[in-house]
Amino acid sequence: MSEVLVSAVPTEHVSALWPVVENYVASAVGHTRGCYNPEDVYQQLLGGTHHLWIAFEGTDIKGCVVTQVLQYPRKKVLGCYMAGGTDFASWKTSMMALLSKFAIDNDCECFEATGRPGWLRMFKNEGCEVVWQTCQLPITRS
Repeated sequence: MSEVLVSAVPTEHVSALWPVVENYVASAVGHTRGCYNPEDVYQQLLGGTHHLWIAFEGTDIKGCVVTQVLQYPRKKVLGCYMAGGTDFASWKTSMMALLSKFAIDNDCECFEATGRPGWLRMFKNEGCEVVWQTCQLPITRS
């Protein structure tokens, strides 16, 4: 078995890899309660406002992460926007190292993500803490 590697995907190569990662993105957007669909994410990647990162073993893409640099009035953060794939434990550490380097190179102070409770458990050993939670309350229409 070969090593799982991680890499940024330049914007000009997103279209070539999209058919392979679309299902991973679709799985992630399935948890956004209708806020996104895969085509929305694809367009953001093509527009260069978001970044695609892949984990691969040989020619097998095991997963992907979509990020965006977010500029707040007082600090910049790397938003980890979507993630999906298989065997996350085999590529988590190397992906986080690559994303950390990218965040530092872009003057980001931290990572930011909204996600399901399982992600908190996944990153508890890395010092992940809940800063706020995202909830949705439906509007009752008369």
